[in-house]
Amino acid sequence: MTSLAQASTGAAPETDLPVADFAAALRQTNDLPASDKPDYTSRHRERMHMVQALFIDEFEHQSWADADFAYDPQLLADIRAHKAEYDTQIRSVATKRPLSELAKIDLSILRLILHEHATKDTPDKVLIDEGVELAKDFGGENSYAFINAVLEKLILGSPAHPDETESHHESTGT
Repeated sequence: MTSLAQASTGAAPETDLPVADFAAALRQTNDLPASDKPDYTSRHRERMHMVQALFIDEFEHQSWADADFAYDPQLLADIRAHKAEYDTQIRSVATKRPLSELAKIDLSILRLILHEHATKDTPDKVLIDEGVELAKDFGGENSYAFINAVLEKLILGSPAHPDETESHHESTGT
Protein backbone atom coordinates (compact mmCIF):
# COMPACT_ATOMS: atom_id res chain seq x y z
CA MET A 1 0.00 0.00 0.00
CA THR A 2 1.39 3.41 -0.95
CA SER A 3 1.39 6.10 1.71
CA LEU A 4 0.61 9.72 0.98
CA ALA A 5 4.13 10.59 2.08
CA GLN A 6 5.47 8.43 -0.73
CA ALA A 7 3.05 9.93 -3.23
CA SER A 8 3.97 13.47 -2.17
CA THR A 9 7.64 12.98 -3.02
CA GLY A 10 6.89 12.20 -6.66
CA ALA A 11 6.77 8.42 -6.81
CA ALA A 12 6.45 5.52 -4.49
CA PRO A 13 9.43 3.17 -4.71
CA GLU A 14 7.35 -0.03 -4.71
CA THR A 15 4.65 1.13 -7.12
CA ASP A 16 6.04 4.12 -9.04
CA LEU A 17 2.80 5.95 -8.20
CA PRO A 18 2.97 9.41 -9.81
CA VAL A 19 1.77 12.42 -7.84
CA ALA A 20 -1.11 12.82 -10.28
CA ASP A 21 -2.58 9.54 -8.98
CA PHE A 22 -2.54 10.55 -5.33
CA ALA A 23 -6.36 10.78 -5.18
CA ALA A 24 -6.46 6.98 -5.17
CA ALA A 25 -4.13 6.96 -2.17
CA LEU A 26 -6.43 9.41 -0.40
CA ARG A 27 -9.31 6.99 -0.85
CA GLN A 28 -7.52 3.99 0.70
CA THR A 29 -9.69 4.01 3.81
CA ASN A 30 -12.87 4.90 1.91
CA ASP A 31 -12.52 1.83 -0.33
CA LEU A 32 -12.36 -0.66 2.54
CA PRO A 33 -15.43 -2.75 3.31
CA ALA A 34 -17.38 -1.27 6.24
CA SER A 35 -16.31 -4.12 8.51
CA ASP A 36 -12.60 -3.32 7.92
CA LYS A 37 -12.81 0.45 8.39
CA PRO A 38 -11.38 1.86 11.60
CA ASP A 39 -13.97 3.31 13.97
CA TYR A 40 -13.02 6.98 13.75
CA THR A 41 -14.68 9.67 15.79
CA SER A 42 -16.43 12.34 13.77
CA ARG A 43 -13.84 14.92 14.87
CA HIS A 44 -10.97 12.67 13.78
CA ARG A 45 -12.69 12.09 10.44
CA GLU A 46 -13.08 15.87 10.00
CA ARG A 47 -9.37 16.28 10.68
CA MET A 48 -8.59 13.51 8.20
CA HIS A 49 -10.60 15.33 5.55
CA MET A 50 -8.84 18.62 6.29
CA VAL A 51 -5.43 16.93 6.00
CA GLN A 52 -6.54 15.57 2.63
CA ALA A 53 -7.69 19.03 1.54
CA LEU A 54 -4.44 20.63 2.71
CA PHE A 55 -2.46 17.93 0.90
CA ILE A 56 -4.35 18.47 -2.37
CA ASP A 57 -3.85 22.22 -1.91
CA GLU A 58 -0.07 21.68 -2.00
CA PHE A 59 -0.25 20.86 -5.70
CA GLU A 60 -0.97 23.95 -7.81
CA HIS A 61 -2.53 22.27 -10.81
CA GLN A 62 -4.37 19.47 -9.06
CA SER A 63 -8.07 19.22 -9.82
CA TRP A 64 -10.43 19.30 -6.87
CA ALA A 65 -12.84 17.18 -8.93
CA ASP A 66 -11.15 14.05 -7.53
CA ALA A 67 -11.84 15.06 -3.93
CA ASP A 68 -14.54 12.71 -2.71
CA PHE A 69 -14.71 13.97 0.85
CA ALA A 70 -16.26 16.91 2.66
CA TYR A 71 -14.05 19.61 4.13
CA ASP A 72 -14.52 23.10 5.52
CA PRO A 73 -13.43 25.60 2.82
CA GLN A 74 -13.30 28.44 5.37
CA LEU A 75 -10.92 26.43 7.57
CA LEU A 76 -8.77 25.71 4.51
CA ALA A 77 -8.68 29.45 3.72
CA ASP A 78 -7.78 30.27 7.35
CA ILE A 79 -4.90 27.80 7.37
CA ARG A 80 -3.69 29.15 4.02
CA ALA A 81 -3.73 32.66 5.48
CA HIS A 82 -1.47 31.56 8.37
CA LYS A 83 0.70 29.12 6.41
CA ALA A 84 3.83 31.30 6.57
CA GLU A 85 3.44 31.68 10.35
CA TYR A 86 3.03 27.92 10.86
CA ASP A 87 5.95 27.18 8.55
CA THR A 88 8.15 29.56 10.55
CA GLN A 89 7.22 27.70 13.74
CA ILE A 90 7.97 24.33 12.14
CA ARG A 91 11.27 25.62 10.75
CA SER A 92 12.28 26.82 14.23
CA VAL A 93 12.33 23.28 15.64
CA ALA A 94 12.95 21.12 12.57
CA THR A 95 16.19 22.73 11.49
CA LYS A 96 18.13 19.94 9.75
CA ARG A 97 16.17 20.06 6.50
CA PRO A 98 14.34 22.81 4.61
CA LEU A 99 10.55 22.56 4.56
CA SER A 100 10.68 21.87 0.83
CA GLU A 101 12.31 18.50 1.61
CA LEU A 102 9.72 17.41 4.17
CA ALA A 103 6.83 15.22 3.06
CA LYS A 104 3.89 17.39 2.06
CA ILE A 105 1.51 15.20 4.03
CA ASP A 106 3.58 15.76 7.20
CA LEU A 107 3.47 19.52 6.64
CA SER A 108 -0.29 19.34 6.09
CA ILE A 109 -0.75 17.53 9.40
CA LEU A 110 1.50 19.94 11.29
CA ARG A 111 -0.24 23.02 9.84
CA LEU A 112 -3.68 21.67 10.73
CA ILE A 113 -2.72 20.86 14.32
CA LEU A 114 -0.90 24.18 14.81
CA HIS A 115 -3.96 26.02 13.49
CA GLU A 116 -6.26 24.16 15.84
CA HIS A 117 -3.88 24.90 18.71
CA ALA A 118 -3.98 28.61 17.87
CA THR A 119 -7.74 28.87 17.38
CA LYS A 120 -9.50 26.29 19.57
CA ASP A 121 -9.51 25.12 23.17
CA THR A 122 -8.58 21.54 22.37
CA PRO A 123 -6.26 20.14 25.07
CA ASP A 124 -2.60 20.07 24.04
CA LYS A 125 -2.16 16.32 24.57
CA VAL A 126 -5.26 15.62 22.45
CA LEU A 127 -3.83 17.71 19.60
CA ILE A 128 -0.50 15.92 19.75
CA ASP A 129 -2.20 12.52 19.85
CA GLU A 130 -4.38 13.51 16.88
CA GLY A 131 -1.32 14.63 14.92
CA VAL A 132 0.35 11.29 15.62
CA GLU A 133 -2.78 9.36 14.60
CA LEU A 134 -3.10 11.38 11.39
CA ALA A 135 0.55 10.62 10.63
CA LYS A 136 -0.16 6.91 11.17
CA ASP A 137 -3.20 7.17 8.87
CA PHE A 138 -1.50 9.06 6.04
CA GLY A 139 2.24 9.44 6.57
CA GLY A 140 5.30 7.38 5.95
CA GLU A 141 6.64 4.69 8.23
CA ASN A 142 8.30 7.12 10.67
CA SER A 143 6.13 10.20 10.15
CA TYR A 144 4.38 9.72 13.47
CA ALA A 145 7.65 10.09 15.42
CA PHE A 146 8.61 13.25 13.54
CA ILE A 147 5.12 14.76 13.99
CA ASN A 148 5.16 13.87 17.70
CA ALA A 149 8.56 15.47 18.28
CA VAL A 150 7.71 18.68 16.41
CA LEU A 151 4.32 19.08 18.10
CA GLU A 152 5.66 18.34 21.59
CA LYS A 153 8.32 21.00 21.11
CA LEU A 154 5.94 23.60 19.67
CA ILE A 155 2.86 22.94 21.78
CA LEU A 156 4.31 21.77 25.08
CA GLY A 157 7.70 23.43 24.82
CA SER A 158 9.20 20.07 25.76
CA PRO A 159 12.81 19.20 25.13
CA ALA A 160 11.83 16.78 22.36
CA HIS A 161 14.42 16.74 19.62
CA PRO A 162 12.65 16.72 16.25
CA ASP A 163 15.96 17.08 14.44
CA GLU A 164 17.05 13.69 15.77
CA THR A 165 13.76 12.22 14.60
CA GLU A 166 14.10 14.16 11.39
CA SER A 167 17.48 12.55 10.73
CA HIS A 168 15.83 9.17 10.97
CA HIS A 169 12.92 10.54 8.95
CA GLU A 170 15.41 11.63 6.27
CA SER A 171 17.26 8.34 6.22
CA THR A 172 14.07 6.40 5.56
CA GLY A 173 13.18 8.60 2.60
CA THR A 174 9.84 9.68 4.03
